[in-house]
Amino acid sequence: MTFFDSAHCLSMAHCKACRDKDNSGFRKSLKESFSDIDMVQFACPHGRKWGDSEKVKLVGTKLYKSGKRCRKCEKRRVLTNRTKQ
Repeated sequence: MTFFDSAHCLSMAHCKACRDKDNSGFRKSLKESFSDIDMVQFACPHGRKWGDSEKVKLVGTKLYKSGKRCRKCEKRRVLTNRTKQ
């Protein structure tokens, strides 16, 4: 499983730590654990900017046991987050 497809990234629970430019240790640990991350300074798949420490309001956070979101919730979350950025 890739980091960007994992519940960790999809839940957006680690955005504050991940988007902190000074917190390279967090991203370095991700790079060591997941093969899809090839450098410490990587772009956010959700479009979050560096230094964006605003708390993420999650919409549509229903996760199945597999770690995947229901598609209806995911579409609603993406659309909601796009309008807030």
